[in-house]
Amino acid sequence: MSDLQDQSVLDGQLTDAFIIMNQVLRKHQAYISAKYRLAPFEMELLFFLITEEAQRMKDIARHFGIKLSTLTSIVDKAEKNKIVERAHSKSDRRVVFLKATTKGKRVVDTYKEFQKQVALQMQEEMENPDFNSFVQSLNALITGIESQYSGSEK
Repeated sequence: MSDLQDQSVLDGQLTDAFIIMNQVLRKHQAYISAKYRLAPFEMELLFFLITEEAQRMKDIARHFGIKLSTLTSIVDKAEKNKIVERAHSKSDRRVVFLKATTKGKRVVDTYKEFQKQVALQMQEEMENPDFNSFVQSLNALITGIESQYSGSEK
């Protein structure tokens, strides 16, 4: 087989792997929805709020590339579930901040523990050098994909 054919086979395998990974991620999102009774975006919002602390609604909408009205609808539901709370700015009541509640933080902590258990299981199933190579390759993949979209953020 020529180098060109070898590359074509590898490209096809990578494309197939991406498709399967996307299917697995969808199953994982369904798991999040069922276990935590949250939409996957609500979990993503919680992670953002815990990482970035309290944020203005306008800045959150810009970060996720969504309309403020869309975020408002999502936050209404999340607030009913008591995972986030709104607070008005003391200096300008028109400015609304959003932060994760104690319950929201507990949900994220529980989810992080689940992720840790999955990672430990993967590590046990792989040889240590293979696992380390896998993590490095995954980080390189993430960097490569992110570089494709840098500068295209809203």
